[in-house]
Formats: sequence, structure tokens, C-alpha cells
Amino acid sequence: MKMELLIVDDEIYAVKAIRRNIDWQSLGFEAVHEAYSVSEAKTIIEANDIQLMICDIEMPGANGIDLLAWVSERHPAIETIFLTCHSDFDYAKQGLRLGLFEYLLKPIAYDELRRVTEQAVAKLEADRQSRTFNDAYLKYRRLWEEQKPAMLERFWQDLLEERIYSSEEAAQSLESSYGIALAEEDAILPVLIGVEEWRKPLSVKDEEIMSYALRNAADELLLAGGEGCVSRDRAGRCFILFYRPRFEEGELESRCRAFIDACDRFFFCSVSCYIGEAAVLEGLPAAYQALTRRCRDNLTLPQAVIRLDSPEPRADGERRPLPPVDDWRVMLETGKTDELAKRIEAYVEGLSREALLSTELLQMLYHAIADLVYRVLHKQGLSAYSLFRAEESEMARVTSSLPQFRAWASRLVSACGAMIREHGGDHSAVVDKIKRYIEAHAEQEFTREDIAAHVYLNADYVSRMFRKETGQSLQDYIIGRKLDRAKELLSSTNIKISEVGEQVGYTNIPYFTSLFKRMTGVTPLEYRKKYQIQD
Repeated sequence: MKMELLIVDDEIYAVKAIRRNIDWQSLGFEAVHEAYSVSEAKTIIEANDIQLMICDIEMPGANGIDLLAWVSERHPAIETIFLTCHSDFDYAKQGLRLGLFEYLLKPIAYDELRRVTEQAVAKLEADRQSRTFNDAYLKYRRLWEEQKPAMLERFWQDLLEERIYSSEEAAQSLESSYGIALAEEDAILPVLIGVEEWRKPLSVKDEEIMSYALRNAADELLLAGGEGCVSRDRAGRCFILFYRPRFEEGELESRCRAFIDACDRFFFCSVSCYIGEAAVLEGLPAAYQALTRRCRDNLTLPQAVIRLDSPEPRADGERRPLPPVDDWRVMLETGKTDELAKRIEAYVEGLSREALLSTELLQMLYHAIADLVYRVLHKQGLSAYSLFRAEESEMARVTSSLPQFRAWASRLVSACGAMIREHGGDHSAVVDKIKRYIEAHAEQEFTREDIAAHVYLNADYVSRMFRKETGQSLQDYIIGRKLDRAKELLSSTNIKISEVGEQVGYTNIPYFTSLFKRMTGVTPLEYRKKYQIQD
């Protein structure tokens, strides 16, 4: 630790002697300052980072006691050693009250001064380490407080997924880490919020923001200042845990209804609240899983308050009519996408009205419609990949509520029809688009699959269609356009043959040379000698 020292005495010889008779650098002082009055000492202290002050008490005007009082108020981290000609204990008492480290009698014994200084340096170092620790503690305490909600959320996620196996361990962790005093036998009531539909289109970021707003509203309207927490499970669903719940008859249902209405009015979404059964820590995972199953299976009661102990509607699989997929296929192939969307909507509505709808059936419908779209587009030589969201959880998201399923089916059918209209009829327009792609990428390496992806078609279909429309294979056309570009470079520039090959997408130069000769009858060098334009 590098430090600075201030020696204060009105006698210049006393100051010089103190400075000269001790090796201050060996004690860690990189700078030694001198002052001959209290006012001069204050100026130096204000302008420098002083750690230790050796000060005479008796000086004209303001004395050492006055200076120490000022230092204690303005710069309390400075340690002070007093020097005095008098062994008056009153000085010592005043100094100790003001935070004096030590006082020594003149004439000074320099060995004694060095010993006392070493003690002061040790205290300064200890104080520095203590401040460093305190600063670090406060920093990480602040970070801990900022991260505490996320860590508590992770704790509940681990408990609900049974990653924490001991209720005793869970209770201890809650109290020691989060200050939540829950005994193993204390009841916890779970309430799950099921988002059924966002009535405005939202980006992923917007949906995350609105979900955060829902959690805040749940904290205000459902938890309402009571004991508990609002959190999310790993699937992103919002839930509330009431610790040691005590509600008047119908009170919780009223809060849930107010929350559902607020979501409808202010957040443009419809939600349902699922009230579980109170359980102790050990039984909470099972209680929560029962809630998620009830939420998943509810497709016919939107914006509802549903208690777990209320009757559960059952779908009658035996009376369930099979979807008329063949009729739907004909409508899609003939471009009647609006009519198809209405037919799917009517089919789903009929199942819902007769209480025949279940999550299992909705998932079956999802696969049936997706398969229908894939088959129709494949028949047209088109790729359906771009129509589906690139995420594994799409089916779970789409089939989590009727509004989301309806929106998905309508969007998919409409997009499929638009793709057929754009790419499935006028093959000459598609061929022109392929040729433009080849021209634009003639100086790059690309594959048949790259071209197919560009025009949203199956790669085999692209090759067949291109030959049918042009009378030439796609591969021969690509080679021809690349070699045409190579001929231009060979005849109009002096760049190396290898660079010509690279500029038309052939990094394997022997292959480029062999291909060029096979297609033109001469090597690239021979072509250049024959056709190069002379300046």
C-alpha cells in the first residue's frame, strides 16, 4: 500500500530532523509533505491523499488539537501521532476523544517514533482491507438483492420440478437465503394463470414485456400485499403461491375475476385463473402438476376462474366426428383458402359446443392440418418449411388454447394459398428468378439446394421444372454462366488464371482448368492467348 505522510511543526529543524532520521520509503510512504502551520497543513491535506500525520501540539495560533479536530471532521481516515514537550494528560484525553492514534514526548526517540509509525501503518492497512471488504460486501449484497427475485423464481422452479427432494432442505433454504419463514407443515396455495390469447400481434420482446406486466398485475390484484410470491415456471406460465392462505368465502375468486377483467381491459389478452389445493412443501409439486393438467385440458371455458375441485368436462371420444381432411385438401388445392379456414373454424366450434374437444384432439388436428399443408405443397414442388415457426414448442403453444389454434390454422391456410399462387402456377416467372439468382451469385460457390431455398421449392422439383421450361439441365446452365463470366475475365483482364477460377466460384484450380477445356475445347491460358483484347 503506497501512502503519503504529513509532518506538521512550526520549527523547521524539527520537521527536517523527523524527515531525515527515518527511512519513510521502507515504511511504505511514497511522498512526505512538510507544513509549518495549521493553515498550511490544511491546504496540503486538501490537495493530497494523506494517510498519516505527525503533528506538534504547541504551535502559534491554531494548535495541533485544533488541526486534529478539523481532520477528524473532514478526513477521518487520517491517522495522527502527536508530538509534545509536555506530559499533560489533558492533551492526551482531548486527542483520544478526537481519534488520536498515539502521542510521543519530545525530544523524539526515533526508534520509538518508527515503532509507533509501524503500528499506525498496520492499522491503516487493516482499515483499508476492512473498507475493501465492506465495499465488496455492499457491492455483492446489492447484486444479490437485484438477483434475489430471479433466484427465488429458480428455487420454486426447482421445487415444482422435484429437483429439490427434501422439504426440510427447501424450508431451510427459503429462510436462510430468502428470509421466507415457511415450516415444512405450513400450507401453500398455488394459483396458475393461463394466457389464452393476445388480441394484438406481439413480437417475442413485446410478449415478454406484457408477461412481465401480467405478473405485476397479479402481484397487485391477486397477492394484494399478502404473504406469498408471484413467479414463472420453466414453461413461462405465471403462478402465485399464497403462504399460509386465509381467505373469506369467495374472496380469492373475486380477486381472480378482477384480475381477468383487468387483463382483458388493459393488456388486450384473455386469461383464466386455476385455483389449486393447498399443500405443504413436500406436496406442492403434485398440487402444481394437477393445476397445469387442468389448464392444459381447459379448451371450452375461456376467461374463467376454475377451482381444481370443480367438475372437469370430459370429451366423448366415441362421438367425436373425424375431420374431413379429403374435402379440406380439395379446397386447398383449388385455392379456396377462405372457405377452408371457415370449414376448420366450424369444425372446431362444433366440437367445442358439444363438449367433445380435448387437448389430445386439438393436437391431432394440428398434425392433420400440418400434414395436409405439407402434402399439397409437396405435390406442387413447394417447400412448407418457411410456413412453420422454427421452434420445437410450436405445437404446445398452438394447442394451449382455442384462440391460438384458430389463429394458427387461419394463418397457415392463408400462407399456403399465397405460396401456391405465387410459385405454383407461372413456371416461367420462377425460372427467371432462378436465372437472376445464378447471375447474382456467379462469382460464388452455391448448390442446387441454395437455389431451391431461394424460390421456396423442392430441389428435385426445381431441376425438373428448369429442364422442362428451358430444355437445359440446371447444372449445365450454371456451368455455362460461370464459364461465360470466366471468358470475360480472361479476355479483358490480366489477372491470374487461379484468380479467374476463384472469381467464378471454383477454388479447385485443376478442376476449373479441366472443366473449362471440356466445355470449350481449350484451356483457360489458350483461350486468353487467342481472345485477349490488346490495349
